[in-house]
Amino acid sequence: VLTGEEDETTVLAVFGKLFKMEGDQWKERGVGTLKLNSGGVAPRLLMRNNKVHKIILNVKLFPEMWCTYTCTLAPYSHYVRFGALEGGVATQYTLR
Repeated sequence: VLTGEEDETTVLAVFGKLFKMEGDQWKERGVGTLKLNSGGVAPRLLMRNNKVHKIILNVKLFPEMWCTYTCTLAPYSHYVRFGALEGGVATQYTLR
């Protein structure tokens, strides 16, 4: 099975749960491994659902992309929040 990743190198792989901001609420996209891949046309973030391997995130990196990391003492409060362009629309994501 060809995945489109054959000519890419995984620079970083992190397991987590992905959320997407839709309107004024965070909607769960799924659980899986977020990969930072390079070597293709452009570096990208790619994440597939852990059970069915459906792609739940596939965005190219760009210079103006932002990313923040938050960590507190409360349980399950560590997360990375980032912005990406999905279909030409600015979108916020959170990975816990």
